[in-house]
Order: sequence, then structure tokens, then C-alpha cells
Amino acid sequence: MKKICSAILIITLLLAFAPTALAADVSVFIDGAQVPTEPTLHIIRDGMMLYDVPGRYFLDVQPEILSGRVFVPLRTIAVFFGAEIRWESPNVFLSKGDADIMLTIGSKSIISNEAESTIEAAPYIKDGRTMVPLRFISEAFGSTVNFANREVRISTPALYIDGREVVSVQNFVRMTMGGILYENSATIVARKLYELLTENLGDEIDEPEHFSFIGHFADAANFYFGHRNISFMASEGPEGEVLRRFHVYGRTADSPEDLNIFETVGPDLGKWLIHDVTFDRWNQVVLDDFLFLLLDIYSIGTWKIIYDNVA
Repeated sequence: MKKICSAILIITLLLAFAPTALAADVSVFIDGAQVPTEPTLHIIRDGMMLYDVPGRYFLDVQPEILSGRVFVPLRTIAVFFGAEIRWESPNVFLSKGDADIMLTIGSKSIISNEAESTIEAAPYIKDGRTMVPLRFISEAFGSTVNFANREVRISTPALYIDGREVVSVQNFVRMTMGGILYENSATIVARKLYELLTENLGDEIDEPEHFSFIGHFADAANFYFGHRNISFMASEGPEGEVLRRFHVYGRTADSPEDLNIFETVGPDLGKWLIHDVTFDRWNQVVLDDFLFLLLDIYSIGTWKIIYDNVA
């Protein structure tokens, strides 16, 4: 009986002094853009219906601190870095570009690009979410991390186009009379937009028969209306130098039920088209959820108005 009591006492003491992850009042910033704790709702049109679709760029649980290290949900860090996740329980694999990481739940051993190292606290599962060390994952994907005053600030690698650094991305939305030019200097926004516009293209096509940034045929089938201009900048401001520019066009009507003018205007080239203005190339977009992905990236950070001449 004494041995049993002693064993229970030892286990109790070990549990009392075991490392415990504590929810922390910690803010996370990526390239100066604070990671929100609530999703952004995007209004997506499907035929005649409008839906509120929650975005992906947010912390669904608060960061936690374990052994002096900040841990965040695996889903969050994977979405921000655009990493693919693969499970082979108890191991989880993250991959993005040339970076490959293997973590083991409950183990301090981590393998990054075939090199093994250890961390001070192991990944763990809490309330069905896998919590991973923010600093290690960020640095493994080429970012730098600073933690001070209860703020984690992550700086991702610069984006280069033709050997020149992109310092901001600009978005121009044309109105009936005039338009508004927005700018965002977060590198992660520029990179995600650039990847979306260059890595998800279908066949190169001829210039559409009917397209415009003026919606005089906006109710006609297979008319392509200018959705926005996206420019990657070597310098900021309304007079900044453009490194590469894209125009995004969307088919204005998906079915005859959507039309007010029951006529066909030009051939059906798909739902979304990208005009690479720099090289004067037109491509179809192969992603069905292109609009959601585009709007979701726009939810990151702050877009400041640098030009507005709407009458």
C-alpha cells in the first residue's frame, strides 16, 4: 500500500512540474500586417445567390507559450506560408518550395531539409488543433523572427521580379467615373498575389472579342468586364515604377438565367481571364475558387488609398 501511495505521489509531482502551454496575450505580425483572430467574411456570388464565405488568414485559437516559445495552430502558419500539409501519424510534413519540414507530435526532434535538430518544446495537440513552434517554422521557410513586448514580428523574404525587389503591390478599381488606387506594402501580400496570377493559368488565348472596364455590355453572356488592375511596384506611390502589371477580367454572366439581354457576345473563354499587360498575354484561369482566393489575399494587412478621383 505504501508503494502505491508513493507512486501516486511521484506521478502527481511530475504532473505538477511538467511544462504547460499557457494561452498568451501575444500579437503576431507578418511583414507588418497583424494576423487577426477572427476570419474576414467574403461575399461570393454563385449564379443568382450571394454567400458569406469566411476567409482563412486568421488565428482560430490564441497563441500559447511553452518553455519560452510561442506556439500557433499548424493550419494558420501553413496557410500564411502557402505550405502543403501531409500527415503520417504521429508525423506531420510541411513543404513549400525548397523547404521540407517533418515534425513529430510529442517529440522535440525536427527534421528540416534532411537536417535534424531539436527544439525546447515539442509540438502538441490541444482541442483537436496541432500547435507548432512559430519561430522554427518561420525560419525554416526563410523568414526572420523577432519577439519583444509580447509581439511576434515575422519578416518574409523579399519578392523579386526580373532581379528587382517588389516594395509594394497596387490595386486599381475603376468606377463609372474615375477610380480608386490602393497600395499594400506587406511582402506576403505581393508574393501571394503574384503566385496566384502566374501559377494558376490555363491556356494562352487570343484577346477576347468583347471586354472592357466600362460595363455597357455587363448583362450580356461572355462579355468580360474589368475586375481590377494589379501592379507590382519597384517604388511606392501613385507615380511609382511598375515592374509588372496584370488586368483581371471576369465573365459577367454565368447562365441565361442571369441575363437581362438574352444574346451571346463572343465565345465563352471561361469564368476568369488574366491579361498580363507587361507582356500583352491573355490566359484563362483554371481555379474555380479564384475569386475567393483573390479576395482572401486582399484581407491581409492594410490597403491605403493613394489616389481617388471618383466623381
